[in-house]
Amino acid sequence: MQLVASIKQQLKADQYLHVIVNDGSTDNTTEILKQYAARDANIVLINQKHHDGTYAFNLGIDVSIGPEAHEYLLGENNFRKIVKLNAQFIMFIGTDDLVGPGLANRLEACRLSSDYKLFLGDYRSFIGDEPYSRKEFTPYASNPESLFKKLFYVENFPSHTIIWKKDFLQELKKLRGYDMGIIDPQILSPQAWDLMLYTTKLAIIRNYRFGFIKGNTGYKRYGISGTMTEKNRKAGRYLKERELVFHRYKDFAADNKVVMLDKRPPLNHKYFKPLKKEDKKEFDSYLSKVFIYTSKLAQNYL
Repeated sequence: MQLVASIKQQLKADQYLHVIVNDGSTDNTTEILKQYAARDANIVLINQKHHDGTYAFNLGIDVSIGPEAHEYLLGENNFRKIVKLNAQFIMFIGTDDLVGPGLANRLEACRLSSDYKLFLGDYRSFIGDEPYSRKEFTPYASNPESLFKKLFYVENFPSHTIIWKKDFLQELKKLRGYDMGIIDPQILSPQAWDLMLYTTKLAIIRNYRFGFIKGNTGYKRYGISGTMTEKNRKAGRYLKERELVFHRYKDFAADNKVVMLDKRPPLNHKYFKPLKKEDKKEFDSYLSKVFIYTSKLAQNYL
């Protein structure tokens, strides 16, 4: 519940709703979430039979941007919560992510910047609690062409570095044409990569603008739970899906003078910088606060 704590400790009760899609957990997660949701008016809990991470993300997005279609899933109280809040901004956050400090200030900055479709942030990644690398996207936010070129060779783009405008997500849903949400149901692993390439391509065509958020948007902690990427590798779909996305945008990349290769490299380390000591120190300090808050929440709730 560290993710819940990292959000709850930063925002006032009337500022947000946390929509949690529980994708058929087989441990005691369902019971814990039910107890949290029963005691926290800011949590909207959807328990479903196991599908996959893409289905869960799309369901959460769909409920957030147009709850009417899923009133039967939400129940009267949860439906009332979402309609009453009528959120302007939406973030997608995975179970192995933590929201970075300063979230309230970032959301206020987004509210005051009406010209942008979405807002990008940087983040730090860890394997467990060990530092891994920094990903820096904000310098490219104001230039969709540069961002597309960067994204085309960098698959690992975390969705929780982005704050989306609700009306932009609604537009994306119409354009992508999926039954639910905005993420391609064919793709399990590089789903955020595919989504951001599509989004950036649209921004170039329509002359949309992206904003950027100064500072660290969040932390990604690999190895905390079984990752979708690892499951996908074992299922033999990982490389096929990467190539599917690569070829989907190859012609557009060529038209926009992206240097073409015969095959997309696994990573371009030019954009992935090693963590510094101060990054690790910042993470340790923040994580200790989240642990303390989680402990207090658990005592209060359970």
